[in-house]
Amino acid sequence: MATGNSLHLEIDAGADGHGHIARFEKHKGSLFLLELLAGAGITRGDFVFRHSEWVKSSGFTKSVQVRSHNAGGVLLQLKPAGNGSCCRGTLIVDRDHYTPEDVYNALRDHVRATDRKREQDAQASPNGIDDATAEMVLLCVNEAHSRYCPTVREFVDRVLAELAANSFTVTETALAGMFAALAVRGLLDDLKPIPVVSAAGQRWLDDPTRGLSGKPPPAELPPPPPEPPKPLTAMELLEKKRGQIERLLVLPGLVKKSQEIQAALAADIEGLMTKLDAEKEVEKKLMEEVDEDAVKLLLGDK
Repeated sequence: MATGNSLHLEIDAGADGHGHIARFEKHKGSLFLLELLAGAGITRGDFVFRHSEWVKSSGFTKSVQVRSHNAGGVLLQLKPAGNGSCCRGTLIVDRDHYTPEDVYNALRDHVRATDRKREQDAQASPNGIDDATAEMVLLCVNEAHSRYCPTVREFVDRVLAELAANSFTVTETALAGMFAALAVRGLLDDLKPIPVVSAAGQRWLDDPTRGLSGKPPPAELPPPPPEPPKPLTAMELLEKKRGQIERLLVLPGLVKKSQEIQAALAADIEGLMTKLDAEKEVEKKLMEEVDEDAVKLLLGDK
């Protein structure tokens, strides 16, 4: 990508160079770096940004850190977009136009001047607040709420301390103006005694693609329906149904065994019924031998 400067990306870590470039460009890293160079007065020459590693970051991580310089270039840490965009690398300097020290000093001075201007604007115009400042204040509000701050005084002191820890010193009056501006934008709920980040404000913080409109994003859309499951291959289907198939294979044997048991039980029952009938015949013949009248006469019933 090139404008007044010609900026080429070169990956020197790992074999997946194209993947790193794609990720860097997804976060508009080239445009971010070109604007940084232009803002620092670097207007000509060919530069190479040699990506070295991705690093974890948070909302408190500065978008640009000019770390040091060496004989070949300037070591930078860049966060062009959300937390997943933070990386380190070396800006290889075009020595036909600049030295690494020249570029280091220009970038460092530009970053410092940008930070000072942001602080001055915040204090001079408490009712106006840019997105970078809004993000910093909202993150410090969240951080203060993660600590024990039972009173308004302790909460305000904690927010001021968190801002100061991030090189962003403001007065209490300026902070109150920022709170009011954030409330107007719907990013802060100041109706409670201790202000809290609103639901819209948290969505705004969590959205790495938010623009510079200063408006909270619209309500989140419902998630898309899940994709239909991928059809199984024949081998996958056989493996999935292995248990059912094995069961079906043994069923004929089990049925045959059950039928054999039933036949044996039926034969046993038939034999027992034959014996029962024979025994009834014995009883009948014995009863026929009994002369009922003679027995009664013998016993004196007649």
